[in-house]
Amino acid sequence: MNKNISADSDGETSKSDANIRHPIPLSTTVYRAIAAVHRPALPQPAPDAIVGSPVSGGAYTSPVTAGPVLASKGGRLASQARALAESITASFVDRITTEARKNGGTLSIQDLQELMGEFEKKTDALQTTLENTLEDFAKARERSHFSLSRGNPFDRLFVSEIDYLFVSDEEAPRSFHKVSRRILPGFFKAMKLMMTPELIEEFQERTRVIVKRVSEGREDDFTWEDVFRETDAQELCLDAQVAMAIHFNELDKRSEWFVNLINENLPSLPATSSPASKDWRLTPQTFQEMLNSLFAKLRKTLTNEMGETKITLRHGADTCGTLVRVLEQFDD
Repeated sequence: MNKNISADSDGETSKSDANIRHPIPLSTTVYRAIAAVHRPALPQPAPDAIVGSPVSGGAYTSPVTAGPVLASKGGRLASQARALAESITASFVDRITTEARKNGGTLSIQDLQELMGEFEKKTDALQTTLENTLEDFAKARERSHFSLSRGNPFDRLFVSEIDYLFVSDEEAPRSFHKVSRRILPGFFKAMKLMMTPELIEEFQERTRVIVKRVSEGREDDFTWEDVFRETDAQELCLDAQVAMAIHFNELDKRSEWFVNLINENLPSLPATSSPASKDWRLTPQTFQEMLNSLFAKLRKTLTNEMGETKITLRHGADTCGTLVRVLEQFDD
């Protein structure tokens, strides 16, 4: 009985001729090791069921493809899941290849059994990593996925300008230039106080129209990034920035009001949260950075004559002049 699995110096299978590459016959132990890495992705067949194993001696057929194959649902989640699966598989193969190289290009059944024990010891840690990764995927998908029944799509679109500033509640106290998503209730309250209800509803409806057009026929694989890239969505955000920026004519006074409103409306955290995260508050300094990000598109537009003309045509000369004075305060 052949108890060795051969591999060349590059970790590839041996070749019977220059053009044909034959797969390495895998033993039962290999499949058990794979199962230990990612249960229950692969079956653990009996020795006589592994065609091509050292036990049966037949022509090799991988049990991975021998059984029914479940179709992927596709989309971004599928690509993320595939990337994760490929990472795990690559790690597994790299580990076996490294051991083969250390042993002159061969692995014995004993070697594979030792590797299986090593993988089994790492199963708990791997399980935790997978759970955390999949949870992150789910949260990211939940944040980006748009439900057509959602009532205030403009809110999500407008916040996209500062989305990169958000960190977890636990990380916020350690990140002086980032903020917790707990600011959002106060942020939206301030936004609605600074704009008229009629204007807010106009922005909501314009966003709904964009979302319907972009998502039609692909609701299950629709994300906010698809909306953000739309030209009319960018124009909508610019109009909204104009509507809010004109209220910062007295920057210090308005900023103090805004920060207080946000901090007064921070949602409570679970009892298990750290004291630092519970005590976190938005500071005036971080708020100034947040404003710079929120109005970045508007500031860029007003840096050239063509941009000023665009704002003047859409909002009037008086509004454009006010905006220029308001944004000059950001540089003081």
